Formats: sequence, C-alpha cells, structure tokens
Amino acid sequence: PNASCYLLLRAYGSTEGENNKELLDLTKPLSSHVKGCLTGAYGESHAMLAMELLMSDIADERVTRRVCARRVLQEAFGGESDTLWLSHVIHDKHSAVFVPLVGRAVSRACAYERGYVLS
Repeated sequence: PNASCYLLLRAYGSTEGENNKELLDLTKPLSSHVKGCLTGAYGESHAMLAMELLMSDIADERVTRRVCARRVLQEAFGGESDTLWLSHVIHDKHSAVFVPLVGRAVSRACAYERGYVLS
C-alpha cells in the first residue's frame, strides 16, 4: 500500500501540467479505487483505512504531503477548492468514523500551516 499511496500522492504533487500527465494516467485506476473506498463502495473498513492513510499525510509536517493529500481528497469527493472535500466528509455515510479522525488531522495541519506546532 505504501508504494501505491506514494505513487498517487506523487501524481497529484506536481503542478507541472504536461510533465505529470503520464503519471496521472498511470494512477487513474488507483485514484478510482481510492474514490470507491472513501465513498463506501468497498465497505466501512476500507473507507476508514483510506481515510486514515490520507489523514496521516494531511497531518504530516511536510507541506508537499499535505498538498498532495488534499488534491487526492478533492479528486475523490469532487469540487474545485482545496477545502470542499471537508463538507463532503461531514455528509458522507461514514461521517461518524471520519469526522473525529479528520478533525484531529486537520487541526494538526492547520498548526503546521500557521507554524504553531508544539512538541
């Protein structure tokens, strides 16, 4: 799973347009699977695992990991902005398990974004 997640995050990590087109094409099946997991097509356990993996990147101290994870979430849940996926999470059928996890990860990400992380 780590190599697959890395490939997916790497594909969404670049803003280079054409330079990333081949990588984005390669990750389409994986992206589709992640979307299916997040939207519950494979059950709650898969939804939770996919969300946990993405939230670990959302809460990462490296800005590139946070940006990539937001792009994956944006692609999976739809929307044009980096934060629209948050409203979809609240209304998802797995929101009872998603919301606490997302809340912790996003608060940590906000702290990193603002530079206020305390050890």
